[in-house]
Amino acid sequence: MALIDMGDEDLLARILYKTRDAGALAPKRATPAPRTEPSDQTWNVPGILGSTRITTTFGHVPAHLVRVGDSLRTRDGEFLRVLRISEYKLDDDFLARRPDAAPVVIRKGSLGPHMPLQDVAVSPAQKISLAVNRVEGRLVPAVEVSEQRGGVDHSLGLLVYFKLHLSKRALICCDGVWVEAESD
Repeated sequence: MALIDMGDEDLLARILYKTRDAGALAPKRATPAPRTEPSDQTWNVPGILGSTRITTTFGHVPAHLVRVGDSLRTRDGEFLRVLRISEYKLDDDFLARRPDAAPVVIRKGSLGPHMPLQDVAVSPAQKISLAVNRVEGRLVPAVEVSEQRGGVDHSLGLLVYFKLHLSKRALICCDGVWVEAESD
């Protein structure tokens, strides 16, 4: 047991406790206080949930299937290649401690006709355009458009945000909503 750190010891105790004779082996310790984040922090990492479809040169593709080298349609009509993809994996424990990181759901048609084409789930910090057609509009964090959360399947205990990096900052189409993609 000397080579096992405290976190592994807890896991080992839980595993042993489930066996017939392990009850006596489980350490008798006080339950640790739940970990909490400082209240002045808010989730500020943008990203697109994996099931949200992005317009590429070969159609509408879920974000989790977009690969480096794919070309994405931008608001000004050009196609830019994906240079890098950052993934942010959040498990149930993290989401319980940081509910402000839970995805925001923008409901079908809530921003105007055909905007979005279906429910879109993004990080609360993902910037989206409120402009209709190609008129310049302001970019706002998704949480300002919809505070509705939930309805997102993370039955595996994990959800993943994808942050797409292009050669320049641009707006890309996600199911009828224009969202900001980062430059590299």
